[in-house]
Amino acid sequence: MSEEGEPRRIERRRPAHRLRGSLVVLVLALVAFAVGLGAFNWLLMPRLIHSTGEVLVPDLVNLTLAQSERALRPTGLQLSRAGERFNPSVPRGFVLEQDPAAGTPVRGRTPAGWQRRCTPAS
Repeated sequence: MSEEGEPRRIERRRPAHRLRGSLVVLVLALVAFAVGLGAFNWLLMPRLIHSTGEVLVPDLVNLTLAQSERALRPTGLQLSRAGERFNPSVPRGFVLEQDPAAGTPVRGRTPAGWQRRCTPAS
């Protein structure tokens, strides 16, 4: 009861008002998500992806490891070792294979994707 002695009225929202309010919140959330996704895809990602230009992979086969690193230095690419393999026709410490192949365009400053194989030290 209220102070004047009248019974207090409890207002109940109708289910239609609740449903409409929930739908408005859902639509606003979807619009905000779409705007954020669009801004990320068309504004931010192109700047990140295209901040480094493409370079051609130099030929590293039949170079020593030091020569390979010197050949890669101007491109910004890094050499990583994938393993060793014995080949009697190639002197020890030379690159036998590479991946990606020479002349392949790649984005600069990418450390992944390089493989070199050397004859084992004996």
